[in-house]
Amino acid sequence: MSLIPETDTPWLKKCREFASSVIIPNRSVYDRENRFPATVHDEANIWGMLNVDFPSALGGSDLSGAQATAGAELLASACAPIAFTLGFNRGALHPILVAGSTEQKNTFIKDTILNGRYASLCLTEAQTSGSNLMDLATTAIRVGSGWRITGNKCMVGNGGI
Repeated sequence: MSLIPETDTPWLKKCREFASSVIIPNRSVYDRENRFPATVHDEANIWGMLNVDFPSALGGSDLSGAQATAGAELLASACAPIAFTLGFNRGALHPILVAGSTEQKNTFIKDTILNGRYASLCLTEAQTSGSNLMDLATTAIRVGSGWRITGNKCMVGNGGI
């Protein structure tokens, strides 16, 4: 039984079409080769499937979190790893959306969305409780005009690209 509503909103219809046309035909290749699906990401950008729950002023589509999640569930039913990859920018950029300055939002979020770029998230630490933001050991200290970052990460989402 699917958790995805059967009602075809324009967004869910687009997600079904994208999954059928772009994800499903090549999903086993990406799985077998264990490689990042850059061509799927590029197609998702062309289709307007990325960063959809960001404000339109920053290049998003103004969808609600619930709408974006319903679409992500649909894409995950076609291929969970690809759906995760396509949604990764949200996890990396959302803290800036919530707590960043207007300049930071324009520099990082808007630029990333409008130029089809990837955001990276350095969160997971082996010596703490994994990806728990409240339990991080890494610190950043301003030194002159730059920063000194200390700590160890064991996984950097989108770090390889």
